[in-house]
Amino acid sequence: MFIHPLARTDQHLIQDFMLTKITLLLARHAEHAEWKFELTAMDDKSREGSSQGHTFLFIYTVARYYIAVRRAHAESNTSETGPDRDESTFFGDFIDAVASNDPKRALTRWFSTDISAETDIAAPAIRQLAFEFLDRLTMPAPDFIASDVADFLPDPYEPDHCVG
Repeated sequence: MFIHPLARTDQHLIQDFMLTKITLLLARHAEHAEWKFELTAMDDKSREGSSQGHTFLFIYTVARYYIAVRRAHAESNTSETGPDRDESTFFGDFIDAVASNDPKRALTRWFSTDISAETDIAAPAIRQLAFEFLDRLTMPAPDFIASDVADFLPDPYEPDHCVG
């Protein structure tokens, strides 16, 4: 019997699935309505199993993708300037934690906001935050492929590394 990756408890598998979905949607230049459809489907699939509350993993994965694209693009285009981090905002602090492979700090920052109460990936606040990451990306040239990004991904979220 097939069990959808989002209905499982393996957080690496869940993040790999999310990363694949993000990459495919971006490659197709999907409109926000298509993202909403896909994120709602992700919510439906995660409810099929015992796992729920994948919103943090989704935002963490979006942040990893954002960081990887920025790094890969900066390496291939020396005119790219500026850090991955904004001033002291949730966005900048969260990006810095993910880029530093510091899941404990990312999780602490996540729970310091009201958005952490959201349980649905397709919730308006979660979509807005995801688009804040994705809309900031300057999409690279058409020959810029997923493998270029893969080499620059920060580590996936590891709950074991959060024990302190």
